[in-house]
Amino acid sequence: MINSVRNGQAMSSLFCVNFYFFCFDVFKMAKIKVKALTKHNPLAPDSARKFYLSAIHGVLVGVEQLANEVSKRCSLLNSNVQGVLLALMKIIHDEICKGNDVWLDKLDTLFVNMSCSGVEGAEEISVSNLKGYKLVHLPTKKCEQLLQMINLSIQTIS
Repeated sequence: MINSVRNGQAMSSLFCVNFYFFCFDVFKMAKIKVKALTKHNPLAPDSARKFYLSAIHGVLVGVEQLANEVSKRCSLLNSNVQGVLLALMKIIHDEICKGNDVWLDKLDTLFVNMSCSGVEGAEEISVSNLKGYKLVHLPTKKCEQLLQMINLSIQTIS
């Protein structure tokens, strides 16, 4: 719920989004904190501001923490798992730099996508037409199916 608007900025209260998802034959419950923010449409600056939910991000989990969690679930030592994760990141970087797409089996596919301005003929195209590029993460159908199984409910945090 929005408490008030001051100086064009929304002063929002927090919400908690509860959802259940099915993972490895078990339903798990997760809570994500969100807040309501106002945003304006940059294409229509005179239009009224609208409210949108925005996730409040928790702590950033790094390679060391991930390696620790993986080592708890298997016979590998934390240092071994961490070495594999670091090597995997380097290999992914190298493959992307070669122009290859990287498919991580049941997880996702990583590839580079570019944005550029159009020109009339192929001979006119150059690097100066490039507006930007980004690394795209495309989840597998299995991941998307898991996301579709999420049951959302929103509760106000007091």
